[in-house]
Amino acid sequence: MRNHCETALKKVNQGLPLKTYSGVLVLPIDDKGNVVLVSSPVGGTGDWLLAMPYGELKVGEIPEEGALRVLIKEAGYFSGQLEPLGIYRPKGGILEMIYLFVATELMSVKRHHDLSAGSQVFSLTPHGVSELIREGSFNQEAGIKAFTNFYLINHKE
Repeated sequence: MRNHCETALKKVNQGLPLKTYSGVLVLPIDDKGNVVLVSSPVGGTGDWLLAMPYGELKVGEIPEEGALRVLIKEAGYFSGQLEPLGIYRPKGGILEMIYLFVATELMSVKRHHDLSAGSQVFSLTPHGVSELIREGSFNQEAGIKAFTNFYLINHKE
């Protein structure tokens, strides 16, 4: 299987190489059907960032492995059922593609480190997440793509 984390070089402006990376994003669904989100403070601004677990793929790591690693690291859960939701290709930037997954059958795991200072993990109903998207409080593009792929395109309730 091709290594999805190998960097590619792109020529930009004056012929300088730009490394691009691939990432993973996980839409975790708990046993009550709620979406698990992570809320983190944004460096001394008093603002909070809402996000689904996300991270870059490591060298040699396949997307499914990366998704499980990120889910454990960011939210403290292991998934008994991980399904692909597609690929999101951001425009611009250094991320070439983000592999989207939905994780169910969540099991809490003991982490060897705490979440980032002040970060919190919580769950909301799908309707609650929809409201946050509508009001602009949740604006993680890949997270919105995963959410719409799962709930609107796949008609999940």
